[in-house]
Amino acid sequence: MKIVGVSTVKDEPDIGRVLSHMHDQGVDNVIISSDDQADYNQFGTVLPWHWVPCHQPFDQGLEITWLAKIARADYAADWIVPFDADEYWCGMGGLTIREALIPIPDDINTIYCPMFLHLTPELREPYAKPLNKVAFRPRADMIVAWGNHDVSGRTNYGGGQLLVRELQYTSYDHFLAKVEKARQLHVQPHMASHEYGSHMWRLCQMTPAELEAEWAAHLATPTTFDPIPGSDKW
Repeated sequence: MKIVGVSTVKDEPDIGRVLSHMHDQGVDNVIISSDDQADYNQFGTVLPWHWVPCHQPFDQGLEITWLAKIARADYAADWIVPFDADEYWCGMGGLTIREALIPIPDDINTIYCPMFLHLTPELREPYAKPLNKVAFRPRADMIVAWGNHDVSGRTNYGGGQLLVRELQYTSYDHFLAKVEKARQLHVQPHMASHEYGSHMWRLCQMTPAELEAEWAAHLATPTTFDPIPGSDKW
């Protein structure tokens, strides 16, 4: 079984750690698009990865769909895992991604994966976020939705095999940097409707004082102890 991860990356300081995690989870290859190859030449991971230039203007759904087609055509992927640079995917019940995917029946070609927001590598919110993430078997008509929440061409689907742990912010400076990156994206004409990335658009409208209050509220979020697998080695 060949598992290929696909992601688009820009100014993500922890991407090397995410890739090492994907390797430990049994992912075979990763394809990354970025607008600057030099930023991502030193991953410090044994996971084989391939860089391709990012399209402009940036549209996440189109970008991930393109990478998924590369995974299908050039890497003979059996499963595609579209991940963000702050996401740590794993199997349910302590399994790895590979261990969780192996027993899935051949007729299931799409699985929906709950995502939990982590405040630290050890602490997460008790309940999953409203939208699932998706992993899927490649097919010719696949179109991945913005945010990697769904994919077209589904004939049979499952759930309960994989989950996603999102360590969205590692510090207040990282939080502010992500807001600024979102501001730069949302001024582009194709993002004018703010249909996508609406949670970040809300932050983009905040004053510095409001962002400070938002960060304080983030830190005060109730949590449960459930470490990201392997985070004890970070």
